[in-house]
Amino acid sequence: MRILLIEDEERTVEELTGLLARGCGADVVVAHGLEEALDIISDREDFDLIVCDLRIPTRRGSLEVDENHGIRVHDQARSLWPGVPSIFFSGYANLQNIGNRLSTGLSADLFGTGEQWVLVDHFDKKDQPDFINRAISLADGINGLNDVELEGVEDLSMGEYEARPLRIYGRQLGGSRLRLSRLGGLSGAKVVQVEVLDPSSNVVGLVVAKVALVADVEDEMSRYDLHVAPVLDIGALAHRTGQVLAGAGRFGAVFYRLASSGSDLFDVIKESDEEAALVVEHLRDAFAVWQRAATRVPITVGELRSSRVDESKLDPFTSELDEIKWREVEALSIEMPQAVQHCDLHGKNVLIAEDGSPVVIDYGDVGLAPVVLDPITLELSLLLHEEHPDLEEWPSVEEGRQWFDLDAYTHGCPVPRFVRECRAWATEWCSETEIAAMVYAHAVRQLKYPDTDKALALAIAGAAASILNA
Repeated sequence: MRILLIEDEERTVEELTGLLARGCGADVVVAHGLEEALDIISDREDFDLIVCDLRIPTRRGSLEVDENHGIRVHDQARSLWPGVPSIFFSGYANLQNIGNRLSTGLSADLFGTGEQWVLVDHFDKKDQPDFINRAISLADGINGLNDVELEGVEDLSMGEYEARPLRIYGRQLGGSRLRLSRLGGLSGAKVVQVEVLDPSSNVVGLVVAKVALVADVEDEMSRYDLHVAPVLDIGALAHRTGQVLAGAGRFGAVFYRLASSGSDLFDVIKESDEEAALVVEHLRDAFAVWQRAATRVPITVGELRSSRVDESKLDPFTSELDEIKWREVEALSIEMPQAVQHCDLHGKNVLIAEDGSPVVIDYGDVGLAPVVLDPITLELSLLLHEEHPDLEEWPSVEEGRQWFDLDAYTHGCPVPRFVRECRAWATEWCSETEIAAMVYAHAVRQLKYPDTDKALALAIAGAAASILNA
């Protein structure tokens, strides 16, 4: 158990750290004033409990002691760790000053047992035994969570606090063991399949979990509730079954039900071009409700590219980009139809149900974008995603330059039906020029990733630039 203690009185610090170490084995990090506390908070470490005196100085030894300093530290800590219990521990607390923070601190099931824990509380320093008992109870709860066994966590590179939302949710379902397997997550968040087993090894839950910072989890839930659940066909989306927003440091998770464990679209591509093309057809039909609501928006190609990747990421490639006259390309203005898009529709984010139908996961980027973004992302993920299937050396760089000549481009392609179905989806909604603008922006975006085939990405971007410059 890790505790952040903000306290300037040395005697109190020594007494509390000793009691907490003996009572619950806590690792206590101490800040003696406002500036030191804010520095620790800015380091973005994880804690299980925040304990904050109110009347603290600006820095250790300073005479500028003020109750507002403690309130400022508390508010900053809560903004970073909204799901971490925090306690005002002071002999001078003006409850009028902290009353609104106590009333809006809410409560949460921190350990998956159903018991609700107050997230913001106050203890007077004379009630030290009650405070120590609270800390011991929290430590006992954390130790209980550690009894939930995790299989496969080593393969996911998940830290203790990242894994904790999975334990909390598994415990809520009556699970004692979780089987974990990675589904995706290339930008900080982790997308994990979780199979929950009870003490008799019965499967009591099968879900997809998106583990991320609490603010990002809340953002994804908002996007799902606004754009996905009320609109998309019930068979194409994963249904949200719960969330954990407290008890795991900075981290939380949102959970979506799976009908069965199994494959993703990349797996299908490896086995059957025909089946992969049918999956794209299903997605095209399911997402049509978004596309039909499109409105045209004027935008330059440069603005479109900036929405996908910042120019600073392209500095190592300026000479190659100069060869395709990227500055001239990015100055061009077009009217682009925009609507809600998934915005990260690669093959790993399309799971395949037992009946072969697609189930889309990972809604963290859902929002307004060019209507051709999803089919272009899906097609190019075949080539440029970090975990793309092995395509037997297709396409070559020269074939990449022929991206807009579909017959030449797919000559020798092991999955031509998949490619053509993605292309048909794109051309249903956009002209060749509009598709070229999106292909250019998406291909250039791939240059920022370390494992991308840069020569192929530049070849495809160059093909798009040729269309735009024509």
